Amino acid sequence: MRGFVGTRLVCWKLVGATLVAFVAGCGDMPVPSDTRRDTGVGGDSTADAAADTGMEMDVAPEAGCAMGETMCAARCVNMQTDNANCGTCRTLCPAGVGCIAGSCSCRTPMMACNGMCINPQMDPMNCGMCGNACAMGQTCAFGMCVADCPMPGRLCSAMGVVTCVDAQTDTMNCGGCGVRCSTGYQCAGGRCGCSMPRMMCGAACVDLQTDGMHCGMCDNGCGMTGTCVAGVCMCNTGGTRCGTTCADTMTDTSNCGACGNVCAMGQSCMAGRCVCAGGRTGCGAICVDTMTDAAHCGSCTTVCPATSTCVGGMCQCPAGQTFCGTLCTNLMTDTNNCGACANSCGVGGACAAGRCTCAAGFMMCGTACVDVRFDRMNCGACGNVCPGTQVCVSSACSAAPPTRYMLMAGPATPFIDACAAPGRVIVLAGSDDGSAPSTLPFPVRYWATNLPMGQAVTVSSNGWIIMNSGSAFASLSGSIPPGGTAAMVAAPWSDNYQRPGICIATVGSAPNRQYVVEWNAHGYCCTITPTVSLTYEIIINEGSNIIDMAYSTITGARMAGIGLTNVTGGATPNIAGCPGGVGSCIPTTGQRIRFLPIP
Repeated sequence: MRGFVGTRLVCWKLVGATLVAFVAGCGDMPVPSDTRRDTGVGGDSTADAAADTGMEMDVAPEAGCAMGETMCAARCVNMQTDNANCGTCRTLCPAGVGCIAGSCSCRTPMMACNGMCINPQMDPMNCGMCGNACAMGQTCAFGMCVADCPMPGRLCSAMGVVTCVDAQTDTMNCGGCGVRCSTGYQCAGGRCGCSMPRMMCGAACVDLQTDGMHCGMCDNGCGMTGTCVAGVCMCNTGGTRCGTTCADTMTDTSNCGACGNVCAMGQSCMAGRCVCAGGRTGCGAICVDTMTDAAHCGSCTTVCPATSTCVGGMCQCPAGQTFCGTLCTNLMTDTNNCGACANSCGVGGACAAGRCTCAAGFMMCGTACVDVRFDRMNCGACGNVCPGTQVCVSSACSAAPPTRYMLMAGPATPFIDACAAPGRVIVLAGSDDGSAPSTLPFPVRYWATNLPMGQAVTVSSNGWIIMNSGSAFASLSGSIPPGGTAAMVAAPWSDNYQRPGICIATVGSAPNRQYVVEWNAHGYCCTITPTVSLTYEIIINEGSNIIDMAYSTITGARMAGIGLTNVTGGATPNIAGCPGGVGSCIPTTGQRIRFLPIP
């Protein structure tokens, strides 16, 4: 090995574990490795060597250097450890060799073998000592010749024994030699984890089949009264598991008969059933006395009218009134219940002393008042039926069917309360811009089109009915004619907000039935204003095909469209229903409008 000291060629030779320098042609004679290095040129000191060769002296007095340091090339160095100035200035130790006690030597764990620094811990030609070569199929590991360890294995030493291990699965060497997995853990992919069937929950390995804090899944605790069996929390006392607690479903009011079945206030749980004390009945979330409770009279669903009381489980009306369906009424004066419940006097009828009487233009036919001017079953007189397809026009049968309507003031008949009628249906409660399907209960001729019984119609929260389809669209509000919206009966057409809902009912008996759609106490979109309330209805009369509009209570009304549009949506014919034949107006309380079919 060669290097330079000053401008002189210096050669190195390994002697034991120490590299020594010599010159004189770099022969094989070593230079003694003491503090005075013989250059072999006629002197025994570095200073002499410099004088003999004419070299500049690199070693300067230690003035200004710390104890143990020497000035070399204008800087202080420690010649005992400095690899660039080892023993003397500019004596450079080669790569892999360190300066130890002023001599260039092999660094630990390296050692000198055959003039080279080798690692006896892994050198297969010098395994453990110089010249100890490992046999074919062996490798050098930890200074011992052992059998080769193929991938993915690796050699690990423990207590002087070298073993080939798989660091991906070995719990004693998981991911690296000496990396041990804790008890209950397994090594997978070089990482310690829970061994089956255990799982990691938080920082702990647990058995989900038996762990009371993690039963079936992490953090599913069985509580103080439960035990985890096969991953399911079981109650220690034989109760039923309800959520995270154990319950006795025979007596627990929060889990009576089944988990989550909560008994009403005032009820107790007996034999798995919620019972009320003192003979009371559970209705929803309360216990009531169905013998006296007007909101649950005789049963949980029977509500007595506002003016009545509940006596012995039956609704009792005030003196002079009778309970009919859902209301108390006076059978002596009620045109819809005249003399008996559901006995209607019909359009144009009045009830006096429990008997129906007819208004001007109407005649009593059987038990109902009929308009003999337009009723084809009683045309001009009771029982005079128009033959075939003829219709009644102005009290005479006519072969020419009606194709249009005439606007006239409606008769001053009582408002039909569809919401109190038997069999009524309530739709669109709380609705804004909603619609609901309905069907005609009897055949109707609308303009020049015959609509069969069961014809699908659409009722809108915005005050209109579409007569010839199961679904339809119209804008939020408008005037008559609307320009494109077909078969609309509007009364009035506005942007409404329904509160109690729309009541749909069929009243009377064939052939004088009435299809009634009542918009009940609605307001306007999009705020609820107490001063705004509109109740009105559209009535379609069987046989005569007359369409009536009746307005009961109207407060805070706006301008709105009233009238009928044709079945095609064309510009004509259409008929406006406001006074003077205009397409929009403000309806008033008590107002009546009639659309009379004419040829």
